[in-house]
Amino acid sequence: MWRARHRDFPTPVAVKFIPSDLEKGEDGHERLLREGRILARIDSPRVVRLLAIHDEAPRPFLVLEELRGEVLATFAKTRGQVPVRVTSRLIRGVGAAVEEVHAAGVVHGDLKPTNVFLTRVLQGAQHGLTVKLLDFGVSRSVEERPLESDRYPAGTPDYMSPEQVLSPLDPRTSWDIWALAVLAYHLLTGAAPFDAHSLVSTFLRASSAACLPPSCLRPDLSPRVDAVFARAFRRDPERRFRTVLDLVRALVDALGHCHDAPVVASSGVRLRNAFTPTL
Repeated sequence: MWRARHRDFPTPVAVKFIPSDLEKGEDGHERLLREGRILARIDSPRVVRLLAIHDEAPRPFLVLEELRGEVLATFAKTRGQVPVRVTSRLIRGVGAAVEEVHAAGVVHGDLKPTNVFLTRVLQGAQHGLTVKLLDFGVSRSVEERPLESDRYPAGTPDYMSPEQVLSPLDPRTSWDIWALAVLAYHLLTGAAPFDAHSLVSTFLRASSAACLPPSCLRPDLSPRVDAVFARAFRRDPERRFRTVLDLVRALVDALGHCHDAPVVASSGVRLRNAFTPTL
């Protein structure tokens, strides 16, 4: 991703080229152009905005709005276990964004903290945070024919559901619902529920073992929170939450019965639980 000036736009923009590892692939160009078409389908302030598609040879690129802020991964890393109230607001914001993506007939396929961007906005007399989803490079539209490379699993192992690994040619909203649950677990505990460092080992753990209840890593979380994650990570997608909003409602309700304990950031600095961004 590059910061640039474009002759058709008065403010700086972001330019996305084909990733170097895909540039020589047989469908690398088409994958980038598909990402552009997918972004053009989604009209949402919660998704990075596409400004233009340049498909000229030899190197196509996308022109995107420039964002200022930080990715959720950076936000979470500096806070260790994110306070309950903050997590609740973040999950509501990310969930609303993913729901709009699904309403457009798109599965994101790589939902994770580095693909969630937080920007500060002025709301009345206070500054809050707003969520924007990034990187639709492996996203799939139900209306587009699959590419040759879609036969192989693509995404981030820690955030991939078993069915995303087993059936990459059958994109489902359940991929993103699972990933959102992983993201929420990570925010609350500072750990991944199925952290096995490779696609195969993560898949085996997610398919055969229950995740550690988050209350074991964070005692201020209630059994209701444990129950939400136990359902979210069931092996059978039909026994999980059917929609993103179902998961968000259940988790926000469960978190509402918790009380934040003092949280220690990775730097060892104690955090103020009063930090409650508006989403």
